[in-house]
Amino acid sequence: MAAVPSTHPYQLLDIDERVKEVLKTTPLFDGHNDLPQQPQAIFYGKIHNNPKFDIEAGFERGMTDIRQLREGMIIDLSHVSEDCTNQVFDITKAPVMYSHSNSKPMFDCPRNVPDWVLDRVPANGGIVMVTFVLEHVSVERKDATMEMVLDHLFYIAGRIGWDHVSLGSDFDGIASVIPGLEDVKCYPVLMKAFLDRGATQEQLAKCIGENTIRVWKGVVKMRDQMTKEGVLPIEDVWEGRQWWRYDGYYQMPDLDPEDKLGYDWYGVPRLEED
Repeated sequence: MAAVPSTHPYQLLDIDERVKEVLKTTPLFDGHNDLPQQPQAIFYGKIHNNPKFDIEAGFERGMTDIRQLREGMIIDLSHVSEDCTNQVFDITKAPVMYSHSNSKPMFDCPRNVPDWVLDRVPANGGIVMVTFVLEHVSVERKDATMEMVLDHLFYIAGRIGWDHVSLGSDFDGIASVIPGLEDVKCYPVLMKAFLDRGATQEQLAKCIGENTIRVWKGVVKMRDQMTKEGVLPIEDVWEGRQWWRYDGYYQMPDLDPEDKLGYDWYGVPRLEED
């Protein structure tokens, strides 16, 4: 990977020199992926050869299925049950991600990952992207701290290795933030705290970017292999499935299944349109 020029804005910031050194050669990725929910609301999971689903024309929503990664998209397990997770690991041929999840032994909530699931990640080659969501690190929002986020990250790395951790803030999906982790400007401070805990610059580089790139390349490789083999997608929908949309805060019943109102995955006009 080409080095970042010394005049890059990162290098002009008043931040830790060790962090600057890592950022010279490593791009920073921040995971959080709610895209799979959106076409389910609009197209009921049917996007293959669907003229309304046109990424090249600017449609930015997407979804994954497990056996056929037809667009080379990464399977994201952050919003699924533990049983579903287990099934995915049994059948997927490509690396997976948890785009914004923490450690369940460290803090017990449905989004976080139990040890028995974490233990399946290395064999798959996937990653767990540690999130900054207050409700996933602390019972009381006011008690959540950056140190708690690092506790989760170091716990996961200690259990399954530094090749399988990354960052998934969920900045675009949360209404409140942890002090010191209010936005992306806080990343240099988080990275310094990471190093101050005793992690190496090589481990930091893996965490902020290299691991995500490896997963991405693995998915693209499998996509190309399936394309060469002529594999077609499976878009089965089980009988009785209930579909939903989003009102800006919560899930709601899908009252406009054909999207005649043009709200996309929202079920009401978007808040900024009011």
